[in-house]
Amino acid sequence: MAVVEKRAGTAAEVKKTDVYFKSFIAGGVAGMCAKTTVAPLDRIKILLQAHNHHYKHYGVFSGLRGIVQKESVIGLYKGNGAQMVRIFPYGAVQFVSFEIYKT
Repeated sequence: MAVVEKRAGTAAEVKKTDVYFKSFIAGGVAGMCAKTTVAPLDRIKILLQAHNHHYKHYGVFSGLRGIVQKESVIGLYKGNGAQMVRIFPYGAVQFVSFEIYKT
């Protein structure tokens, strides 16, 4: 019996796959970093739009201060975990799509 050896692919194919994988990870992480940076502003925007009775008479800066006083700094990032689950695939696909269409 002869042993047949399969090759994984050419070096160019492996390199292209590696670039796509790195772009996928980089896009996801970049999206998560960007969303985490603006999470406090997003939280106050949602509270003001929802007419939450605890933050009814606040503006942006007084609302941020009020959240920190009532809920601590962690309160500014409430709901950010769900955003991370949403934004990772979005950013990853966006970066990979750019790499694919660039070539």
